[in-house]
Amino acid sequence: RLKINKALDFEDTIWETIKLLDKKAIRNKIKDKFKYIIIDEYESITLLQNTLIKNLADNNITIAGDPNQSIGGKQGVSTNYLLSFNKSFPKTKTINLKKNYRSVKTIQLSAASLLQDSKSSSKNKQINERPITYYLAYDELDEANYIAKEIKSLIENKYLNYRDIYVLFRNYSQRNTLEKVFTKNHFPIRSNTNELLINPSIIDIINYLYAINNLDDNESIVKVFRNPIFEIDETTI
Repeated sequence: RLKINKALDFEDTIWETIKLLDKKAIRNKIKDKFKYIIIDEYESITLLQNTLIKNLADNNITIAGDPNQSIGGKQGVSTNYLLSFNKSFPKTKTINLKKNYRSVKTIQLSAASLLQDSKSSSKNKQINERPITYYLAYDELDEANYIAKEIKSLIENKYLNYRDIYVLFRNYSQRNTLEKVFTKNHFPIRSNTNELLINPSIIDIINYLYAINNLDDNESIVKVFRNPIFEIDETTI
């Protein structure tokens, strides 16, 4: 389907780049352009990404990674590339960052407990902060209602003000449900998501530009044809 539309997905772009780098002249030109390479979250790279890195980098590379944070569920991801990094680039130096500046002690101890597969790791240490609460929701609505209930409790018991409460979500699809429930509960909400990228008019224009740029991109062309705003009918076609 991608081939028919003359399109590439993310993995395809990496693969095509690797094939391009097989040509020595091109590889040297690109390597000369990128004097230094810095990569974060190296524990979550794939075989293709690792191959691309080896084609581009010599010993001018700096990486950051933590094998305990690997997203192992993603296809092709392996911590082996991080653990064997020194073998791939023997002249590099390893620096262990042992102090956590990001998370409070509650988070650190709980994470360590999970990683060690131990039930007592966090219980045997004194924690003077609010404990972590885990709730397995039935669906996204149940999840949003639970969060709203917790927020109400914090406000009513005067533990926090609304401005002190933040709700983080990984998938944009969760936003609508959360906003509906929060609005129903009269919470003064403010969203920090990028409204521009989800604006229907912007999406329409992007599809139009895709269609103009690639006349074989059938998906974008169909979207343009189906949108009445562009006034494209059978006569126009």
